[in-house]
Amino acid sequence: MIRKITLSAMAALLMAATLFGVAAAAEGEGTQSDPLVTLSYIDKVFTDSVMKLFQEQLDKRASELQSGIDAKIAAIEEAYGKAGKIVERSTYSVVSLADGQTLVCQRGTELMLRVGAAYVAASSSPGLIDTSTASSLDNGKALIKNHMYMVTINGNGIKASGSTMVVARGDYTIK
Repeated sequence: MIRKITLSAMAALLMAATLFGVAAAAEGEGTQSDPLVTLSYIDKVFTDSVMKLFQEQLDKRASELQSGIDAKIAAIEEAYGKAGKIVERSTYSVVSLADGQTLVCQRGTELMLRVGAAYVAASSSPGLIDTSTASSLDNGKALIKNHMYMVTINGNGIKASGSTMVVARGDYTIK
């Protein structure tokens, strides 16, 4: 019987020693130096935290980009405002001019006199190129109805004599 008690005591001591060893080995688990992270923590806490930080950075960067775009748009509007309101056209449009109004054009603008009368308003030669006849018109020369004219020098254009309508394609300003 003593032998049975001794064996039981030894088994209990061995078991206690084993548990103590496991507890000592696991002592560092789950601490700040060796944290234990669960999948539910990653799914519920960590991912939401990372996504919130990401969204904040994304919103901040988007705001910076929008501010930059707004500043560039303002600069472009200011630049065009200083030069006058230039109408940019890539298609033909009908332009009505009152007596004495001038259509000041940029290089490449095309014009066709449809109604009324107009003459070339240019500070240099050639004033306009008549592409219908392959000739040039100087300052003060009258335009011919239904002829196509092209501006080759910035600032050249036409001046209306009475109520006038022209078809124009390109960049121009009415003064």
